Amino acid sequence: MSITGSFRELDRLIRFADRLRQPQFAEGLAKNLGQAALNQIDESFAGQKDPWDRPWKPSARAEATGGQTLRKTARLQRSMTSQSALKTDPQGFEIGTNVVYAATHQYGATITPQEKKALRFKAGKRWVTVTKVKIPARPFMPEPELSPRWEQALEEAVRAYLDKEIPSTTPTKP
Repeated sequence: MSITGSFRELDRLIRFADRLRQPQFAEGLAKNLGQAALNQIDESFAGQKDPWDRPWKPSARAEATGGQTLRKTARLQRSMTSQSALKTDPQGFEIGTNVVYAATHQYGATITPQEKKALRFKAGKRWVTVTKVKIPARPFMPEPELSPRWEQALEEAVRAYLDKEIPSTTPTKP
């Protein structure tokens, strides 16, 4: 028994399979995924919502001025959505920031006085004295697991990358 014919398509698929093993392919995929994640973080800030699309509790400043929560200067948002926040390699991607209050807003916090009995600060036009301040969590990244919106965005990023990088598997005509 013998097989005859053109093995051109098989050769093409073998070359493509070899390409999948290259670190450049994996890093390109990581970059696509990372950019999709940056876009999702930006969407949370723009929509004032967490990764599960639940609205953030408005800040007192935003309510008083009609502004947006976590966007007085937009420093945190810019730090989390710029290309400098994204690190990639063939193993994956990482997003980070050097803004010290990022964790406070991601997880929430309670601020208590360290050396005095109370905290005193200006709120609007008057001074207030309190024993603690509770900052609610306003997550912009999904933890400990991906939200459906993030899952969909990352799946779309994988599909887009594969569509761009993988040649059509439709057999070519001889």
